[in-house]
Amino acid sequence: MDLSHIRFEGTHTNRGSLGPQVLVRHPSLARRRPPAQNEPVASGLPARILSQQGLDPARYRHRPLERRLGACLRALGVSSEVAAWERVESDRAAQAVALNTLLIGVSSFFRDAAVFEVIRTTVVDALKRLGRPPRVWSVGCSTGTELYSVAMILEREGLLDGAELLGTDCRADAIWSAREGVFERDHVANLDGRTRDRYFERTCATWRIASSLRNHTRWQVADATRVKQPGIWDLVLCRNLVIYLHEPAGRTLLQDIASALAPGGFLVVGRAERPPDSRGLRAVGTCTYQNNVIA
Repeated sequence: MDLSHIRFEGTHTNRGSLGPQVLVRHPSLARRRPPAQNEPVASGLPARILSQQGLDPARYRHRPLERRLGACLRALGVSSEVAAWERVESDRAAQAVALNTLLIGVSSFFRDAAVFEVIRTTVVDALKRLGRPPRVWSVGCSTGTELYSVAMILEREGLLDGAELLGTDCRADAIWSAREGVFERDHVANLDGRTRDRYFERTCATWRIASSLRNHTRWQVADATRVKQPGIWDLVLCRNLVIYLHEPAGRTLLQDIASALAPGGFLVVGRAERPPDSRGLRAVGTCTYQNNVIA
């Protein structure tokens, strides 16, 4: 089926808040170096904020969070870490703002053209041979644009009916936004008109993912470093999450995901990330690896 009218080249990022259009901007991760194993873990105010939200600071790298401290203070409208903590302690809305600012989440439809070209071709060809509906998991899904992008591809290829599409993120407001599926006009600017008309419902000022796609997705607040999703998965997308984790935690997460792949299943990671060599995954395209075990 022809997908040529869908534009995969757009990479539109958006800055988040607590509303249903939460998307956050940050520099490209493509040229960042993988974290060193002896790099210090999160400490100070970032560690306290993580702990407050039930996240383990020992699983996160110190430097990425430290770089976000200034933005965190500005988002909270304070000038010191002491004042920030005082506000976060007593204000639930401020807690969400602080966490979202520290754990920045980049998201856009069909982000990274080369990656989605592999999904559209190599991955879809394999999913067609399954003989059953596929299971797809987006880890660190942010506001859901990645999983919705996959859903559009599956629908075009006749693979959406019966498919299980799960998105998980440790931020409750991101999951709420993903479930609502509401985006401002500039958030869909990288999509061509036919795609918007087919997969979105337009309101006065926003675009909402059509119910035909929303009804096929499931969203869950979950800490990927602690919660394992049951069953086996045919496609797992875990992009630009591991690079923020302390090396042992990141390695364990990718090992767990690799173990949960179905025979012939696929793992998609960020450009600065690599799955563990010991899990028998082979590269099949940009940032995409396939489980060598074939059913």
